[in-house]
Amino acid sequence: MNSEKTSKYPEKMNFHYYENLRVEYTSLSSFFNTVVTFRFTTLSLYLAAVGFIISGDLTPEKSILLIGISIAMWLIELRNQSLYRELANRGAQIEREYWGYKGQRAYESFYSRLVRSRPSSTEDPQAPDPPPPVDTVIWKVKFRVSHTRAFNLLYTIVIIFSIYNLFF
Repeated sequence: MNSEKTSKYPEKMNFHYYENLRVEYTSLSSFFNTVVTFRFTTLSLYLAAVGFIISGDLTPEKSILLIGISIAMWLIELRNQSLYRELANRGAQIEREYWGYKGQRAYESFYSRLVRSRPSSTEDPQAPDPPPPVDTVIWKVKFRVSHTRAFNLLYTIVIIFSIYNLFF
């Protein structure tokens, strides 16, 4: 019986393996860009719909419609956030495990800068802690800003506004 070593990494990485990895990374980057573009496109359409719905009198029927559209679009946004994280994590994995961005270089690659999470100690015990997120300072107050937080805040505000308008 011939027993082969089953490892996460092939013992001899040939040209085809590297080519497949390069194609995967290229496809991943393309899909990542598509997800980011789609997030902003859906937000633009959502804002146009909100503007159209609230133009004129805001009736209870319009408020219910606005709540429904807001929840549906928020669910789409949450799915996009999930895809964004999964694609970024896989990109960081390729960069660290196959391209050698480990140890002190763990956060030099594109996706590792986006993910900003420390690799597991078994995969890269010498990786430093991730760099701190960039803080925004307004009127001497520091806070963290991200597109995800801004999108979630926008959907929340529109839903609260609609509920308020529905009952008051």
